[in-house]
Parts: sequence; C-alpha cells; structure tokens
Amino acid sequence: MNEPTLSALIGWNRAELKRWHAWFILHPSALEVSMGSGAGSVRKAIFHTLVVDLRFAQRLVGLSVSSYEHIEASNIDSLFALAERANGLLNDWLSHATSADLERIHTFITLSAGERTASARKILVHACTHHVRHWAQIATVLRMSGLKSDWPHDLLFSDAMR
Repeated sequence: MNEPTLSALIGWNRAELKRWHAWFILHPSALEVSMGSGAGSVRKAIFHTLVVDLRFAQRLVGLSVSSYEHIEASNIDSLFALAERANGLLNDWLSHATSADLERIHTFITLSAGERTASARKILVHACTHHVRHWAQIATVLRMSGLKSDWPHDLLFSDAMR
C-alpha cells in the first residue's frame, strides 16, 4: 500500500541510523557516556531503542517477538544491524500492507506497560516516534558531554518527503 508519510518516517529513521552508525564508529567511547539518573549508558539506550523497533516490526509481520536476553549486540556493527533488520521488516511489511492490514488490531505485552491493544498503523507510528524520541535524548546527552553530532536531525532538513 502507498502510505507516503509512514514510508517517509521509516526512511528518515533509517537515514539517521546510518549517520549515527558512522558517527559511533568514529566515536566508540561515546557509547559508554552515562544517560544520567541511573538510566545506564548511551549503548544501553541505543540497544533499548533498536530492540523495541525490532520487536514492533516482528509483531507487525507475524514473527515471534525476540526477547531482550536473546538479542546479541556486543559491538557497534551488531548493534546497528538490529536497526537494519527492523527497518527492513517495516519497509517490506508496509510496501505490501493493505488498508485492512493497517487497521488490524494487535494485542501484545509490553515490557513497561503490560498488555496493550493497538492497530498496526498505530504500532508503526509509535515505533517511528519512539525511535525519534530516544535518539533526541541520546543526541542531547552526547552534546551535553561535548560530543556533538555534525548533521541536523530534524525531518525538515532530511531527504524524506518534499
């Protein structure tokens, strides 16, 4: 189905991830920066963000949802491979989704909020906005630690949409 706004959000997330991947290869110690208030490291925040992306993608395509404990991400490349996997699943699913697929209701268990029910469309939008929210937190913490990224992160300045 042609859902240009949703496709653009997924594309924007994917472009941001490629830039972040390249940036962390140049700044690997940034992964160990503290997120503050007992939230763990930047690595932990990225892992959370990308695992959630993957778990939502798996739900939408009908795959078994991976548990945190069984997802390997011991280095920068394996961490960002999670993102590629999730984005690939989301892109493929959306390119074949019908209106009925987008409106299909899913009931699932979240790690932090228990059982939830939402349409596939809402899950997809949530996955994209969850992703953006956490990357904004990560970028802020890194900037406050003197590790500024070198590109604008806003959708307006991206190649997504017109």
